[in-house]
Amino acid sequence: MVSGWPGEFFRALNAHRVQAPGQESLQLLNLALPGLTRRIRKLGDTHWRVRIQATLDAYTAGSIHTRSPIIGRNVQSHEAVNTTVASVARSLRIRTESLSLAIDNLTDDQVKTRHTANGRSRRLMTPEVIQKVHAVLEDRISIKNAARLLGLSAPRIEQLANAKLLIRQAGRLSKRACNTLQRSLMQVCVHGEAPSEAIRFSDTLRFWIPVSRSSEFFEAVLSGELATYSETGANSIHAMLLARERVMAWASARSDQVIEWLSVPDCATRLGIKQEVAYHLVRVGLLHTRQTMINRRVAQVVTMEALQQFERCYESLSKAAMRAGINWRHGVAWACSNNIKFASGPQIDGGRQYFVHIRSLGRNSGRNADHSMTVMK
Repeated sequence: MVSGWPGEFFRALNAHRVQAPGQESLQLLNLALPGLTRRIRKLGDTHWRVRIQATLDAYTAGSIHTRSPIIGRNVQSHEAVNTTVASVARSLRIRTESLSLAIDNLTDDQVKTRHTANGRSRRLMTPEVIQKVHAVLEDRISIKNAARLLGLSAPRIEQLANAKLLIRQAGRLSKRACNTLQRSLMQVCVHGEAPSEAIRFSDTLRFWIPVSRSSEFFEAVLSGELATYSETGANSIHAMLLARERVMAWASARSDQVIEWLSVPDCATRLGIKQEVAYHLVRVGLLHTRQTMINRRVAQVVTMEALQQFERCYESLSKAAMRAGINWRHGVAWACSNNIKFASGPQIDGGRQYFVHIRSLGRNSGRNADHSMTVMK
């Protein structure tokens, strides 16, 4: 071994090394070569003790670039390796949490990981890993920055991300995906003379395409369903032109699709009640709403599912009394005499109109109609 130093020593270390258990690719020196450092410290020959320790340091340094690197506090630090996430975060001037999230997105082949006994993860931060993490962080942009990059509004960017036209990770968007989308839109353009009544891409979005249909519109452009035109050399989607008549026909052809939601006033018309009553039902939680964009404004809307749920559970007292043949003026007394449960009303929650639970309306609720009329008289 001495004559073949240090190659023979390296081969001996490889032969006696204990492989990492499971899928872990990172090892501590004391686990990979148990008891070796203790035996080196016990050597009486100072020359050989220093020589073996230096050779062992070279062995661990060389393992950094292998599939099973060796790390640990008992390993001399290498100039090319920064072993702590906190120090790397300081060098990149970012929060440690942001760096950890970026590292989590790397594959096992890109960053070596070891799990400690208490469940923590220890990662090997090589210059290559730091470079990859830096590239990942540089690629992440906020929705506002993506909106500036593409020249679109933030709500439209949100719609494109929800439709998987843009890549979203940990609340951030991929800058590379934004540039790819813009290039894809420019590649489908017809370079040449546009129709006589062509309109700009930005005007198309402004006047004919609501925010809720942004992804559908972009998919139509990418698939060629809506032809786009641009001058040679144009590199912005807002330089694209579309045929006005074609856009109007496309937009109107899809306006007759199934309605997914109604505004609160439209919902009031559907239920045959006043708008103030509908808004009160929303406030007390009987009529559920969600927020959406209408004409570039955030508004409360009632989904068709929520409206149907309300119609299955509640009914205005006036309609229930009328169906039972009771005058609406006597509706409250009729409901009380038939043990009908109130859901909303002036004496319940301050509402302007009484509503009752449909389940409490028995099939024979109108049986005592004549008796109720007699009592009221």
